[in-house]
Amino acid sequence: MKVQPLSSGILSLTALAALVVFIIACTSFSPDDSKVLFSTYDPEAQAYGVGLYDRSTRATTTLFVPQEHQSDSSRGEPALIRAQWLADGRHILVSWGRDVEDDDLDLAVLPYGHVGPTRFIHLEGLDEGVSQMRMPLATAGGHLFLRGESNTLVRVNLLTGEVSQRAVSKDIVPHASPGGDRAFYLSQIDEDDSKWEFGLIDADTWELKPTARFELDESLKDVELAAVSPDGKWAIGHQEDPPQVLFLEGGEVKRRVALGGEGEEVNVSVFAISTQNQTAYAPYWKKTKGDTDIEAGILELPFPDGQPRRVPLIGRIKSGEGAGAWCFQPSVSHDGKTLAIASTYLVAGDAQVAKSDCALFLVDLSDPERKVTRVPVPWPPDALD
Repeated sequence: MKVQPLSSGILSLTALAALVVFIIACTSFSPDDSKVLFSTYDPEAQAYGVGLYDRSTRATTTLFVPQEHQSDSSRGEPALIRAQWLADGRHILVSWGRDVEDDDLDLAVLPYGHVGPTRFIHLEGLDEGVSQMRMPLATAGGHLFLRGESNTLVRVNLLTGEVSQRAVSKDIVPHASPGGDRAFYLSQIDEDDSKWEFGLIDADTWELKPTARFELDESLKDVELAAVSPDGKWAIGHQEDPPQVLFLEGGEVKRRVALGGEGEEVNVSVFAISTQNQTAYAPYWKKTKGDTDIEAGILELPFPDGQPRRVPLIGRIKSGEGAGAWCFQPSVSHDGKTLAIASTYLVAGDAQVAKSDCALFLVDLSDPERKVTRVPVPWPPDALD
């Protein structure tokens, strides 16, 4: 198994999409599942930012639009934006950067539902800081954990703004837990890429607590980690040749799921795992042989058994081949009944979609038919249709 370089997916997409503004169209449910954060375009500010959808009132608002540093206007507009709830439900973390190769990262901690200050934090000297935003950031106990330079772990107290770092004995990659309340890590524990360790990062003591170890044979060296289970004891791997998803538990491959059927090319990327059941969800990108258009949707993968299922969301996407996979990211509600995913990035890029497909999609996972609700997202002025 290998850890995919965090910059590779973003850099390849930049080349494909040739964007000035590059949005990670991630979503995030509040701890009580009543509200959803998503990437949006704000016509009044004429900028991309963070939207909030209230599921009870069905109202949408623009919550936050990142601004450039007044002291360095040459850095230009934000290139990457991500928003996620903290586990207390009273704060929202927004992270952004302006260059996918930048080691700096900007953070804003927004109070929600109570009066309090908005805290801004600027971080420098991270290990590919902006690229770490490709996946949800690892938060636990009001702390954020990031990869620093030279085998260091960086901890940010999001409620006070205190930043500290500590050297670790091994190269670790922090991972967010499905519930957003714990910080996991992945670490290679030998030099021949065969032994790996998953575990929890103690938010207070920094202690690394292993939860599972995997010893993999030669045939699995090109498997890429996609997600870690809520208990940290099993994981999902993604293999491109042949295209398949692997469920890893106890150092063994417990299940293999082939991607695509005869005459199909199917790709998946970021996985979201339900905290209520052992089901993984990933956006899929399907092209049928002889067809130039792409279908995008959600792939459901139950573990340890159960049939995989596709839920189409966007029937026909023109152009933008290969773009969008890493930036079409789902999240699952804490009660396991709803999945959210936004197409904001697809519209901002060179993928041509119908205006009705510029939306926040809410998939009812409790409905056998998987009913889909579309919440419109404002159409950017430079979008293609």
